[in-house]
Amino acid sequence: MMTSAKILFTALVLILMAVILPLSGSHSAFAEKLPPPGELVRYKLIGAYAKPQIDSLFKPGALENMLSKGDGNVKTPGSAENAVKAYLVEYSTANTDGKTVAVSGLLLVPDPSSGQFPVLSYQHGTIFERRKAPSYLNSCSESILMLHTFAAHGYVVSMPDYIGLGRSPLMHPYLVAGSEASSSLDMLKASKQLCAKLGVALNGTLFLAGYSQGGHSTMALQRLLETEHRPDLPVTASAPMAGPYNLYMLWSTWIGRPCYLSSAVMAKGVLAYNNAYNLKLPMGEIFRPPYDGTVATLLDGNHREEEIIGILPRNPAALFTRSFLKRMNTGNHPFYTTMKANNTYEWYPEAPTTLYHGMKDDVVPYKASEIAYYFMKRGSDKVRICNLGDYNHMTAFIPALFTAKGWFDSYR
Repeated sequence: MMTSAKILFTALVLILMAVILPLSGSHSAFAEKLPPPGELVRYKLIGAYAKPQIDSLFKPGALENMLSKGDGNVKTPGSAENAVKAYLVEYSTANTDGKTVAVSGLLLVPDPSSGQFPVLSYQHGTIFERRKAPSYLNSCSESILMLHTFAAHGYVVSMPDYIGLGRSPLMHPYLVAGSEASSSLDMLKASKQLCAKLGVALNGTLFLAGYSQGGHSTMALQRLLETEHRPDLPVTASAPMAGPYNLYMLWSTWIGRPCYLSSAVMAKGVLAYNNAYNLKLPMGEIFRPPYDGTVATLLDGNHREEEIIGILPRNPAALFTRSFLKRMNTGNHPFYTTMKANNTYEWYPEAPTTLYHGMKDDVVPYKASEIAYYFMKRGSDKVRICNLGDYNHMTAFIPALFTAKGWFDSYR
């Protein structure tokens, strides 16, 4: 799956010119009694971006050059229409064991705050290192793109770090749909509370988007919002992008055709599910030596993606034991069961929903969106699929983002 640190490496040079304030406060939400899930605990202004600064975030022509590889119909958002303020948000949410925990996220607010603004909840892609999460704005390329693409054009942007990333020291419940949805929903609630404190008026429209893991999270969040029929947060439109909506399909694809991220992502998923569902799987039954003794430390949220990929074997068959892979292949394993339970496409959307995907995606196959589309289409006339053309997983991200923005703008 696309990782935040890798999104633009092949096409862009990121030049961040911002006023960044210290991230650490004199005290932290993580060491005190917490309010119920969805409550704002603390916030801090961490960045102020003038329009010229935003316009200089990318080298001239870099985005246009990226889009030129497609059919030429995708347009850049253009020059910034407003300045942006960035806030670190600390809020409460429920962990997979039901306990209330403190987590963090990023809120981007148009400046000046006169007028009424739509809200976009953006769910980020796979991150291995905590300090690459959205609230570490200058370390997260997705945060910079959301600032440039949406916040600088009149959107309030809510970006959850999720549990276990950003300021949260816990294990990240990676691809656990319920946790992705609830932590994103609680970030939305906290963002609305902060907007009220800041005097930022919202116009009642809510958009959802996310790429790769963020596509999976976006589907999970939309499903939660719509199945709960929340009158306070009606979804206007949703754009899941290149997500692994059918997790076992992705697993089996990577067993037969690994990509550079396969082993790292699959190991991360096993550890996350083992913890979130208390499966108590012995590492020696899952991982071959020497990885059975090292993989948990390697994926503890403190190691760089490049380091992890460099240490783990590219082929998952060299990482996992033969017996584990055999049981997964026959569907006779607790991890298989929990994986199937975290598919996010088996429901019928109520809000307009567009699935964006590059035809030559080399990480999450285009088939993942096709399967989701054909299932959801059976029960909803609100779903469509957007084939972005001959982009792979990394190069499709910006065309997907810009195309979705044009679609969202039509609902404002």
